Amino acid sequence: MVKRSPRKFEAFVMHAHHDTAATYSDLFDKLSRLRAEDRLYKFSDEVVLGFPIASKESGGYFIQSVLGSSESALVLNTETGSTRENTLAKSEMLSHPTHLSVSPQKRRAAIEYSHRGPKALNRHGFAGGSNS
Repeated sequence: MVKRSPRKFEAFVMHAHHDTAATYSDLFDKLSRLRAEDRLYKFSDEVVLGFPIASKESGGYFIQSVLGSSESALVLNTETGSTRENTLAKSEMLSHPTHLSVSPQKRRAAIEYSHRGPKALNRHGFAGGSNS
């Protein structure tokens, strides 16, 4: 059976407010050098944002961000109609990915969303949008 998974793809132009001498390349270089466990941001005990992949690629970077939550996974067996709760370890959370490919020199970013993964915010603080 073919697995269908809806995806949303957006292109962005990055516009920094240059109040420091740092560049986009500096930012993404620093992110890619951090250990994965140092690329976690805890909003609360129930919601965590992480960047498990941050790798430098030719001319840019590939980044995966995930948004984890403490909700439990209810698994439906399509043969029996029964459900079971998937048990996670204490340090595990369910998460949904978002992928980002960025070219700092060209100030371009492409984002692929899936399910309920983290969303980009434009300069107005709204998710999505590609021109501001």
